[in-house]
Amino acid sequence: MSPEAALWNISSYPLDRVELYPNMCNTYDFPWHTVKKEIAKKNKELTSLWMVGPKNRNKALNDGIYSWEQATPQALGINTPHRGNILQDILDINQQETKIINCPEFIDESWKSKITSAFYIDFEFYNGILGEIDDLYNQKVNNIIYLIGLGYWCNK
Repeated sequence: MSPEAALWNISSYPLDRVELYPNMCNTYDFPWHTVKKEIAKKNKELTSLWMVGPKNRNKALNDGIYSWEQATPQALGINTPHRGNILQDILDINQQETKIINCPEFIDESWKSKITSAFYIDFEFYNGILGEIDDLYNQKVNNIIYLIGLGYWCNK
């Protein structure tokens, strides 16, 4: 371990080294997950945001943005309209304190297609894999597929 490592700040942003920022996208972090989560929550870590990884965070860090309170999709390098709009909505709801739930004023039902009829089939299957395992390599596996449900809807 480097002697100067004992002097590194790991509790408040900005951190001394970019490698010290927690990557909240990485879940293979045992036994450090709890510590990492506490640091991320305290500092409003950018990789806690939806679809924001270390590459996006590093872009924002280079621009002096250290938490999601200051972030915008553009500052994070997210320039596609679909992802950018969703991320902006997430940031908007989290960067204010008045609204608990973000509900639209009205729900536009024009997305519903006007179907005249619909047909539904539900199949299930069984493949014997849950059978006895005494002689696993010499088993004959019987694959069975069967109909469990059938339905239709007609609007005349």
